[in-house]
Amino acid sequence: MSNSIEATILAEQEYDAWDAFVAEQERTGSIYSTAKYLDILCHAAGGAFSIAAIRDGDSFLAGIGVYRSRVHGHDVITNRLLLYYNGVVMRDDLLPLEGSSSRRVSVIDSLCDLLSKQGVAQITLHCRDGNQDFRPFLNRGWSATPLYTAVVPTFNTTQLWTNFDHNARRLVRRAEDAGCTVDGDNDFDTLFRAHEEIHLRKRAPLYLSRGAFQRYADAIIAAGLGVIFSARLADGTPAAAQLVLLGDHSSSHTVCAGSFEDTLSSGAAYFLRWRTFVNVGERGYTSNDLTDASIGGVTRFKEQLGGRLTMNMLLKSPQPLRYRMIDRGSSIVRRVRDRMRSPGSAE
Repeated sequence: MSNSIEATILAEQEYDAWDAFVAEQERTGSIYSTAKYLDILCHAAGGAFSIAAIRDGDSFLAGIGVYRSRVHGHDVITNRLLLYYNGVVMRDDLLPLEGSSSRRVSVIDSLCDLLSKQGVAQITLHCRDGNQDFRPFLNRGWSATPLYTAVVPTFNTTQLWTNFDHNARRLVRRAEDAGCTVDGDNDFDTLFRAHEEIHLRKRAPLYLSRGAFQRYADAIIAAGLGVIFSARLADGTPAAAQLVLLGDHSSSHTVCAGSFEDTLSSGAAYFLRWRTFVNVGERGYTSNDLTDASIGGVTRFKEQLGGRLTMNMLLKSPQPLRYRMIDRGSSIVRRVRDRMRSPGSAE
């Protein structure tokens, strides 16, 4: 390693250079790791961010967009809804596992040291691309759990259509023949109502309250970092909507999507996805990350869209003893309080 290697928390005037570095890293970069995105998220959802970076002279080698929030009375570094990835972004040429690992391991060790100085109860990192060298984390007692997402290639429309499941193609044709339309109209009201209906129908979590979500979406759109696409029936009735994150990286991300139960048989939800893939491909994006592919009904829907199953990695730091003791004490207090409040307890 060069003697000029430095592990540091970046100053605000360095954020543009960091964001440019993230955009260039094909495998591990994403809009979620940029300072521009994290600033918007914090203003809407709370929390605070910083950029932990490893560099050699003026060149970045690796880093993390650190999102810090308070959970159960503790400061933590973690991902969250609307922040799917928050893991290590590493320079592409340092990632290959073949050959000497000394430089790569030294970079990750430096990053681990920097994270250990952040004074939080726990760190959880959702790393894009699970085919990396995570040994320095494991050697420090971190746990590693594979997670999956579905990624749809969008650079070749002909191949994309071929990859669609035959039932998905049938529903796309049905919607198109019935006069369904899809527009990047940035209609937040339709998006939130569709998102809220999914919350009520399937008990999916609301990402943010309506007001906070609108602040988030408005800021994303104003910054040119995303578009709300809406599908409507021939008579103009809203059928489905989704928010797609764009930015300077080659991959786009579907961060939020919803549909209305009364229009499910129309095929509009499939038509929305198809037209959105075509649109982002025309904008120059090579793929769309559908965000999560845990086994279940939603994933079965995503599997029909021609995506490839992609493994990522969730890293979790060991919790310091003092925090484990605090959590254990709080748990005991809650159990005692709940027992005293139960109907059979003595008054």
